[in-house]
Amino acid sequence: MLKTLLIIGSLWFGGNRVLAAGSVYFINSSLTFITTNGTGGSGLMSGSSGSFYFGLFIASNGTTDTDILDPIWTFTGVYATNTSSGLLTGGPLALVNGWEPGTTMSYTVAGWSANLGHDWSLISDQLNDDSWIESGFFGQSAIGSATAGGRLPSGIIRLPPPLFALEIAGSSLNTGFALNEVPEPNASSMWVLGVVVTYFFGSRKLSAASRRMFLTRSKARLYSN
Repeated sequence: MLKTLLIIGSLWFGGNRVLAAGSVYFINSSLTFITTNGTGGSGLMSGSSGSFYFGLFIASNGTTDTDILDPIWTFTGVYATNTSSGLLTGGPLALVNGWEPGTTMSYTVAGWSANLGHDWSLISDQLNDDSWIESGFFGQSAIGSATAGGRLPSGIIRLPPPLFALEIAGSSLNTGFALNEVPEPNASSMWVLGVVVTYFFGSRKLSAASRRMFLTRSKARLYSN
């Protein structure tokens, strides 16, 4: 993997004398898996390619504010998508406008399920209002720090860093993150559902199939409120 990334980076920079944008590897590895948490349980993010989207955000180096809706954060317009279980990619090399080669910046990655929409403008509205168009998943990584690759003013070529640490150093974000189910059920609704489910499940006269149907419909009603 490391050799492949270095070859791609060398070929790219060799054919581009001047780059207005810095470059990064928008990928993760088995050491930095993406997971999902929901009513159905927790596990590695799964689904066909394109089932989840990810967006890259940048801010001044040293930023500690985790609220990506705060103006301090800038959405770069760079997206990635899921590939296999727990893994994502934004292509072989991502160019990031506003992140100049050789400049160190803070960054974070947000991820969401495709059924909520593709464009960040749609997702940010739902996140801001906490009003989701349907049940899905959303999550955000911790804040990392890295120095973008590219051709420096001196002519020296700096190799791009991986946003999620791989076999080489270059970024401070060395863990994956979880995508949590949205919208979250409120406490009172969960309490009511728990009481009702306990009552029905305690009835021996209720068949297993009827119990499954009741639970499915109850969850649907819960998330529609």
